[in-house]
Amino acid sequence: MPRPPLYVFAILFAAVFDWLCLRQLLLNPVDYPQFYFASELVNAGKVDQIYNTVAYEPLIASAGVTLGKVSVYFNRPPFSALLYAPLAWFSFRTGLWIFASVNVALWALLVWKLPVWLQVPTHFRVWLVCFQPFLFSVGICQDTLLLTLICAYACFGLMRRNEAAAGGLLAMGLFKPHLIFLLPVVLIVERRWRALTAFLITAGFLGALSLALIGVRGMEQWLLLLKAPTTDMVPELMGNLRALGIHYGPAAAVAAAIAATAAGCLVFSYGNYAERMSAALILALLVGPHTYVNDYCLLSIAALSTPSRMSRYAFIVPWIFFLPAANAMMAFVFIAIGSLLLMAGRYLPVTYASYRAVRYL
Repeated sequence: MPRPPLYVFAILFAAVFDWLCLRQLLLNPVDYPQFYFASELVNAGKVDQIYNTVAYEPLIASAGVTLGKVSVYFNRPPFSALLYAPLAWFSFRTGLWIFASVNVALWALLVWKLPVWLQVPTHFRVWLVCFQPFLFSVGICQDTLLLTLICAYACFGLMRRNEAAAGGLLAMGLFKPHLIFLLPVVLIVERRWRALTAFLITAGFLGALSLALIGVRGMEQWLLLLKAPTTDMVPELMGNLRALGIHYGPAAAVAAAIAATAAGCLVFSYGNYAERMSAALILALLVGPHTYVNDYCLLSIAALSTPSRMSRYAFIVPWIFFLPAANAMMAFVFIAIGSLLLMAGRYLPVTYASYRAVRYL
């Protein structure tokens, strides 16, 4: 562990660096308008219009937002619109600073509690202060820090004490379902039936609530919005296999998908609980249709829960020295795939032995 003076200096240096970057990012908070406009519709009693782009026109005009530079249409599941309703109590700019401040508080909580929940040395807090996906989640006003907190506490902090409560809490992370859709598979493989049952019951309730809020017509509008260019603006800047195909061709994406899937299956078959959770998060990031830099907040869980020191530093260190960009995101995609293969490599001898035994029989 670093000596205390060096530890404090590293955190202060990272905090100053983070602040300098945040000042620039918050000048154009890309994802904040969609949350604020959704909150205005909810408070106006128009929750069933949150996916109707026409309903946003007066809100966009009054806020002075320029279309094409930010995300203005709410694209989360309907139930999550209720979470952002309090933003409408404030002006557009005041709500922005409140949203950013809440994200900073979540960041601080993750820095403090992640090493505790994942049972790793506390000096990893230095890396979490430097972790660029956390920074970008605050700077562009995303909600991935909340999802990271839910997943970390539900899967590692609460799961040890109350599986049913952990499963129910984990379902609350379905406001970004494409990032956690593989976690129930881990619950099945681990035979944590109480957690899985609570997850499914809570997910069913949230689905019913969503349908009640917006109706069938609203659901149709939501599906259309998810396919619209306004939701799918810059796929080349994503950190997934889809972007890999854009940069290096379909063959590279297919080969990477096969390698990642095979590695994930090995880890699911032979790994321990923490390794399976890590593999599920990494695979979701890679195969998800919309994986941006802020979504890699979840990589902090995978990084600290993996038993391999090499994988742990491969996950974390590059984010400290490189600000994510189109070319950098591809480097981190390769790191994610490589670390998944590294985890799976531990079980290749077991797989080979099983193959030989079956062949012998």
